[in-house]
This record gives sequence, structure tokens and C-alpha cells, in this order.
Amino acid sequence: MWAFSQQAIQERFQRNLSFFQQNMPELFNVLKEVRFERLTLSVSEEQQRWDIFDGQRSLYLGDGEKYVDEEVAAFGDIFPVNAPIRTLEPISRNDYGGPRFFHHHLNQTMRQMDYQHMDKHHHYLPDFIPIIVFTNIGSGLHIQRYLEQRDCRIVLIADHSPESLLMSLYMTDWYDIIPRFTRDQGRFFNFILVQTDDDEKFFQGMWNELSHYIPLFPTMNVFYNHLKSAFYDRIIQRVQAEFKVFITAWGFYDDEANQLNNTLHSLRNLIPVLPKALPQSLLHWVDEKPAVIVGAGPSLNQRIDWIKANRDRIFLFSAGTALSVLKHHDIVPDLHVEIESDYATVLHLSHTLDENYQVPLLAGAVQLNPKVFELASHAFMYFKDSTSLHAMFGDQCAAQLHGMTPTCTNAATGLAIQLGFKKVFLFGMDFGYRDVKHSHANGSVYFDAKAPKHLQDIATQRTAQMRVRSIDNEDLITEPIYNAARDRVEKLLALHQQRCSVYNCSMGAHIEYTEVIREQAEFEASLGESFNQNDYRQTLLAETVIIMPTEIENGLKKGSDFLQAACQLVKDELMKMPDDRGALIISLLNLSRRLQRHYFQTRNSMYFLIRGTFWHYFNAALTAAFTTPDEEVANRNLAIWRQRFIDLVDKLPEHYDWVGQRDLSIEEDTWLDKRITEMVDDPFYQQQFASPFNTDNLQ
Repeated sequence: MWAFSQQAIQERFQRNLSFFQQNMPELFNVLKEVRFERLTLSVSEEQQRWDIFDGQRSLYLGDGEKYVDEEVAAFGDIFPVNAPIRTLEPISRNDYGGPRFFHHHLNQTMRQMDYQHMDKHHHYLPDFIPIIVFTNIGSGLHIQRYLEQRDCRIVLIADHSPESLLMSLYMTDWYDIIPRFTRDQGRFFNFILVQTDDDEKFFQGMWNELSHYIPLFPTMNVFYNHLKSAFYDRIIQRVQAEFKVFITAWGFYDDEANQLNNTLHSLRNLIPVLPKALPQSLLHWVDEKPAVIVGAGPSLNQRIDWIKANRDRIFLFSAGTALSVLKHHDIVPDLHVEIESDYATVLHLSHTLDENYQVPLLAGAVQLNPKVFELASHAFMYFKDSTSLHAMFGDQCAAQLHGMTPTCTNAATGLAIQLGFKKVFLFGMDFGYRDVKHSHANGSVYFDAKAPKHLQDIATQRTAQMRVRSIDNEDLITEPIYNAARDRVEKLLALHQQRCSVYNCSMGAHIEYTEVIREQAEFEASLGESFNQNDYRQTLLAETVIIMPTEIENGLKKGSDFLQAACQLVKDELMKMPDDRGALIISLLNLSRRLQRHYFQTRNSMYFLIRGTFWHYFNAALTAAFTTPDEEVANRNLAIWRQRFIDLVDKLPEHYDWVGQRDLSIEEDTWLDKRITEMVDDPFYQQQFASPFNTDNLQ
């Protein structure tokens, strides 16, 4: 009997439906409500041909099997065994050259690799596909045919239409395919069904699932875009662009240790933090008052007079280096917001603040260098998301604020909204520029000849390669960090769009969920009467809380216990892993998903203490194993990587405990005068020079 006769497809449909009901009940519950509205299956038993129509449009040009076989063959020609793929650049010998403990450890690992036989720009597909994402289900038959020809370890199928998945139940033997993918054999299969035609929403849903497979995704990822769909082609391009930004936000242990050291100083010096909840009187006050957030984007030059003329009618937040622009115009903010833990923040504020120019109140992330708080007469701290610090020290009494990264404008916007302001105006939040020589407003510290050299260097070393849509539908130049910042602002505003109104008074990038204001009169019409901002500042500061010494010590122990457990999990997996590429895929899949599943189940943000560090080391394994088609070279590299990773997870808990117990004053602690790119006093770092890794010890 022909595999696509009326009888065969009906039998296949029933078997698939039964399989989904028993094994994928959530998808089954979706499918049982679906009715065909767009798609029609056409079958000619006489000619033994089938086609699927989307409305009046033929998807398979009258012969589905022929189309699928030709498409699968063409895809196979593009990605044969040992095909080079270019996703993320492989790690080179000195990519982790920072003079700190973790960076040097990984750098020493990579320097032992056999780079003579490794490609500097490509990874190579072995005799299996580590991870493949099929976009656009169609009939699904192309997936079945390809999996019959090529061993694929992780298979993800993304589509926005339940109707497409339902149609595939007639054509594809899912009941036979899916059971082959068992976790203990390093295989995994899943559908990513995001029911929206909106590019941004589909991207977000797809991204959330793909991120469970880092770093196999995207370093070893292959995309198969069925039927050359323009919609999915846009999504794939967005995913590929986004990851190059995302990897810069992974974080790493050296920064975690630095942030922990900063936090302990500030908590022990009794700098207060925002409480879990604010009294109704404060919330009522901000209900009626407009907040203005100021970034240092170039359009602030054309808008600064709006702020000057209405200074007594707004509550003014300055964000990071925007403070230098406000000083240039002799404007003092009501609340200055900082987020960056690096010593660069101390340098910037030391340069900006003086006896004639001070800020009345500073809000800083808990991981801020504690010398920043010494520069302000009044200050409080906040815990942001995506760090381990709130789970360690703040979960009993302090709020955790969301959407605060990656830049200070994100932090200021997030703080204003989460303090309860119902009307928020964004100034100088351009997230791009029209000319690299005018990337910030006049008066910016970046253009100050007396500013610290590294700040001046930022303005001269811009290598913008991205474009973003402006409020006037023009192209602006932007950079990954600014584009990520805009994206995070939009996510935050989407969450709070029902409870606050946000107005874009900048002249830069389009920002979703904001209303653009172009005229000063329109801005002023949205403001009320003048008011005393100091009353609010004093009341807010009075509501902040002190974290007690016992809570600090308990937090350190919680962090230590979590780190030891996570490191032991990694060590146990590595100890049983053979030094070959297939085993590596199994181990990385097990580790990545177990760690992430624990986080998503518990929402314990302690996960961020090790997430980036482990991801970087995971990604190093892919460089070790897949930048050469020579399996023998790959296995030798893997043996080095595995032993070194075991060494790291043995040492990380010891290093963490050492950082937590350092008993130095702010004046004595030399770490506080160093940027993250500079060497600090660290016996663990020095020990790596005293006892360098030797490959002769490998079996």
C-alpha cells in the first residue's frame, strides 16, 4: 500500500494522535482544539502524488515527495560530514587573557590545545549533527527523511501554527521518530510551538527554548528552514545576531568574585537596601508625580531645555554618565542611579562630583564598588535580577528589581517604574546615533579631555556594525550593548504597560510601548504643579533597611553550599565522561539542562553565581572537540579540557570561601582600586604560575 493513500494517512493520523495523547499531553490538548482553516491536503492515489495548499497556494508544487526528497538532498549537500560551519568564532589561545583566577585558568587550558590542527574560524560537523532546528513543519516528511539519513542528537522543531503540526500528523510517523530520542543516549526531541505571527513574540518564545541548549546552541547549531519561509528566515537571522550580544552578558566567575567582595564591604558598612514593600503613602506620592529618566544620548542636546524649564515639576533620575551631561548644564538630579560594579564607576563619579556639584541621593546596585557610596552624602542599594546576590543576602527583607540591565538607563527606568511612578518620560535614551563622532550629548565625560583615559578611549574605539529603526523610520547606527539595552527596556515596559504610561522624549531609536513626544508644549501639558522633591527622597531613604550581620553570614554559607553542590554535579559528570565527541554532547546536554531545570523549578537566582562560568568552559569544549575534523586530535584536546575543568570545579568553592572571609577595611582592600581587567592580590591566581598545567600527566 502506498504510504500516503487515504487509508494509510488516516491510520497514521490516529496512531500519531494516540501517541501525543499518551506522551505529549500538553501538545495533544492544543491539537484537539485545532480546525483546518488555511491548510488543505490534496492526495491523488492514481498518480501517487500529494500536495498541501495554503489557501490557494501550492506548497509542494504538485508533488510533495519529489519536493521533499530534492530539498533534503540539497540540505545534505550543504552540511555533509566534516562540513565547516560558522556560528560563533572558536576560542583562540588568548581570548581569556584577563589577569584574574578564572580567566587565567581557562586561558591556560586553551593554550595547551593542539592549535596547529585546529581551524581558527570554523567548527566542523562530525558524523552526527549535534543540534538541528527545523523551522516550518509543513508536512513534516522532510524531517523524517533527513533523520533517516543523518544521525541528529538534539532535534527541535519550531512553528507558529498548530494547524501545521496537526497536518503533519497525517504525513509523518512521529510515533516512530520521537521514541528514538532518549536522554540517556544524549538525544533529545522537542517541538517549539509559539502561536503568533508577530516576529518579535515568536523570536522570544523560540529563544527561550533554544537557550536551554547553550552552548551546543548556537555554536554547533544547524538551521533547516523548510520551504524557504521568509518569516522563519527573519527569525533565524535575528537569533544568530542576538546570540553574539548574549554571549557578552554571560558573566564569569572573576566578576562574580569581584561583585561579592564589593557587596560584602557595603553590607558590612551598613549601607541600606530597598525593602520588599513600600508604604502606601510613598506609592500614592509617586502616583501623581512625573519621573524623568535622563540618559546621555546625543538627542539630549535638543531636549535639555525642556528639563531646565520644568525642573521644579519633575522628579529627575540621572543614569550613569548622563550625570556629566547634567553637570555641564548645571542641573542637579533628584536621584542618581549606578549599576556597574567595575572601578570605572568610581573614576567617573570622582571626576564628575566636586565641592560645587553633588547629588542629593544615590541609588546603586549592591555589587557597586563601595567607594562609590563614599562619594555621596546619602545613598541606598538595590538588588537586581540575574545575579546570585539577592538569593544570598536579600530574600528575607529586600526587594529584587527586574529589567535593570545591561546599562544604567535600564536601571534608572526599572527603578522608577518599580518605585511606582505612573508617568515616566525618557530623555537622551537614543540607543543609537547618526554619527560615531556624536554618540553622546555635549558635556559627556567621554568627550572630556580631563576624564580618565579609558573613558575617552570608548568614544574613539567605536566599531558600530548594527542598525536600528528610529522614531522617524530612519536607520540609526547602534552597538550590541545599546541594542540589548533597548530590547530590555521594551520587555520591562511590556510587563508594566497596564500600570504606567511611558513617553519617549528622545530623538533616537523607536521604543515599543512608548508614546513619542516631539514638542515641548506637549511635554509641559503632561506635567502638574511644582513640588518638593526632597520630601520624597527623605521619606524613601527612611524606609530602607539594614541587612544584619547574621544574615550576611547565612548568605555566604548559602552561596558556598550551592557552589559546592553545583561543582560536584559537574565533577561527577566529567569523571564518567569518555574523551570523545559523542560523549561530550551527552555530558553538556545533561549538565546544561539539569542546571537550568533546577533554576526554572526553584527560581533560585544562586544559579547566576556559576551559569556564565560554566557556559564559558562548556563552550571551550566545543572549540577543543569540533574545530578539527581529525577525531584523534579532538579526543586529545578533550582530555586536556576535561582534566582542567575538573581542576577548576575543585578550586572554585575554595576560592569563593576565601573571598567571603577576607577581613579588610575599604582603605586596606587593594581590590577596590582595580578594574576587572587588572591584576589583584589573589593567591589562587598566583598558584597557577607556581604550578602550571602539564599535559605529560595525561593518560
